[in-house]
Amino acid sequence: MKGSQKSVLVKTLDWVTLTADVSFYNADLNDQQKTAVMFSMLQKEVAIIHGPPGTGKTTTVVEYILQAISQNLKVLACAPSNVAVDNLMQHLTDYELKMIRVGHSSRVSSSLHLFSLDAHVSTDKYRDILLKKVDEVMIKNQKKGSSQSFLSPECDGVGIPNGPSGSRENLQNGKCQVK
Repeated sequence: MKGSQKSVLVKTLDWVTLTADVSFYNADLNDQQKTAVMFSMLQKEVAIIHGPPGTGKTTTVVEYILQAISQNLKVLACAPSNVAVDNLMQHLTDYELKMIRVGHSSRVSSSLHLFSLDAHVSTDKYRDILLKKVDEVMIKNQKKGSSQSFLSPECDGVGIPNGPSGSRENLQNGKCQVK
């Protein structure tokens, strides 16, 4: 058997095995959506789901994400607009997943704010350790006479070199946003 024939045989066997093992989270998927999910699951790097508006691409991507997570895979979902990311996350909120929405907090839908990076940082169990480290670095820099700082004047970012000092109290109170 030639190499390309082996590849087709392996893909066919993978497809048969996959179709027998998949139980879909959304029972309302049509055949094309199920096929797209299974096709995506077989890809090693990238799968593209393309179609006109209203054809169920978001529903298909949500199903794929749920399938990937059920296999203990990590998922990074991106979209060309904040609205598209929020739409995808809104569909996923019903499944009680551990998700983090990265993006400027003013552009995250208010219903998804608890998934924002800012919300995670302000409630993180390691926050106190971070505050202690920030104090240590600031004291060390002051002793050296360094003008480097980690907080902007409005406390709107962490890790900004050479900026004026921000308020540690704002960081403690969870009012700082990570840039």
